[in-house]
Amino acid sequence: MIAEERLICFDMDEVHGLASRMDSVRGLEEPGEDFFAAHLPLASVLAEVPEEGEGMRRFFFTVSLPEAEGDGLAEGLWSNAILNAATLILEKDLKDEAEALGIMLSEMAGPGIGGTPLELASAIVEMTRAERIGVSVSEDGVMRPPFTRCGSFIAGTREELAENAGMSGCAGCRGKAQGCALCIRNQKMV
Repeated sequence: MIAEERLICFDMDEVHGLASRMDSVRGLEEPGEDFFAAHLPLASVLAEVPEEGEGMRRFFFTVSLPEAEGDGLAEGLWSNAILNAATLILEKDLKDEAEALGIMLSEMAGPGIGGTPLELASAIVEMTRAERIGVSVSEDGVMRPPFTRCGSFIAGTREELAENAGMSGCAGCRGKAQGCALCIRNQKMV
């Protein structure tokens, strides 16, 4: 596998447009431009790409709002909507990338999703070198800043993804013999 690292600074107009349509902020007064400028989401992505073009691709990501603290309820709801919007935009971009290659993207997996252990957050944050975007994980597994999310996607042919049918996280993964960089089964956690 070839590892490709990516840093992503999202387009705030796109994020703002999507965030403002989310149910969690419907009816809330929109914060000003200063709020959105201070809550610009960033992402650090590690893509594992097969060397010979065969096999599944794996994407590990950390998305964060480095400046967000969410001092009040409304600010917290808006910060969460921005984080959700950025994650959806990243997912759409990866899906478009996969479709251009004639493959499909799995559902998102990650700590706390589908039986995947929360403890994997620190491994994903380390793999994606998310300290570059201001993310850290405390000894008790809490990601900082508070509005941070990490996870993974797999891209492959319909047959490859069917082989991992029902996989919504590491708990259901049957994987490949070589595993992935985060593989618990093969004890390859970073």
